[in-house]
Amino acid sequence: MNEVNQTLSHHRDEELLMALEMAEQRYGLLINHIPDIVFVLDEGGMITAVNQSVAQYGYQVDELIGQSIRFLIAAEDRDSLTDVLSETVARRQDRSGRLQCRMIASAGTVHRLAIDYTVKFNFHGQFLFMQGICHAIPPTIQGQDIHLSAVSELEEQALIRNAELKLANEELRKEIMERRQAESALKEREAALQLEKANLQETNTALRVLLKRREMDKHEFEDHVMFNVKELILPFMDRLKAVTSDERQQSYLRILESNLNDITTAFLRRLSLEFYGLTPSELKVATFIRQGKRTREIASLLGLSMRTIDAVRMSIRRKLRIQNKRINLRTFLMSIN
Repeated sequence: MNEVNQTLSHHRDEELLMALEMAEQRYGLLINHIPDIVFVLDEGGMITAVNQSVAQYGYQVDELIGQSIRFLIAAEDRDSLTDVLSETVARRQDRSGRLQCRMIASAGTVHRLAIDYTVKFNFHGQFLFMQGICHAIPPTIQGQDIHLSAVSELEEQALIRNAELKLANEELRKEIMERRQAESALKEREAALQLEKANLQETNTALRVLLKRREMDKHEFEDHVMFNVKELILPFMDRLKAVTSDERQQSYLRILESNLNDITTAFLRRLSLEFYGLTPSELKVATFIRQGKRTREIASLLGLSMRTIDAVRMSIRRKLRIQNKRINLRTFLMSIN
């Protein structure tokens, strides 16, 4: 859906640009058919646009683009013209005016001209353009104190509209360029995210394989331990019990046998995993409690006081989350299998 919207937006931009270019061409044709010289200056007085009418004075359009307006003005009028234009720009306000000066043709001849000019600024006071139309003053009235007629309304509107269209066209081109850059950056970001996603998927797959292998290795290790206990240890425990008559030794053998059985049934592993936090001492006491040993017996076997064993029992109940509950600790431990 986003790609469709982007395509439609791109087509609308292209259509608007084509419309602006066609309008600019139409106004350009109109300006070039005006017999008087039409020009546009930048803030420094450099010619940025001029129509084909300069040909009647021996100049080509390309020859004048980028030249200062002073290039065309006779030496005696250059400073006064520059002062008027500089003062107009310095005001930072829209202004129109008229002045007379002498222009030097390409052949060196001097021609008296009347210039109607307009300066435009935006609402921030930033310079937009200076434009003007040059009228040739007939020799019969040169030197007279005259009031030059304004350019026709059509010519003035065409000139202003042409400059506005060029400015709008430039701003639109800039906006389209920024949008395309943003779209390009977005596509690059999407591509990077896709690559990152693919890398993450590969990493997850590798991790799953490693975890599966680790689980298999763990089971193999457990099976190996259980086999060794059952086949290599317990049978000898039975022989020791058969040849030993000392009650204390018999008690130790029973404890060893019970602990080994707990290992083979994975009781301690499950207990430590499910109720994380039991210390080795607490695991020993929990094992004895599960085997049915009382506090006195446990204290004797571990060489601790009964008060210490009671404190350990309370700690075990707390960590198993059955403190203050009417639950038998041995019964609860027996339920873990």
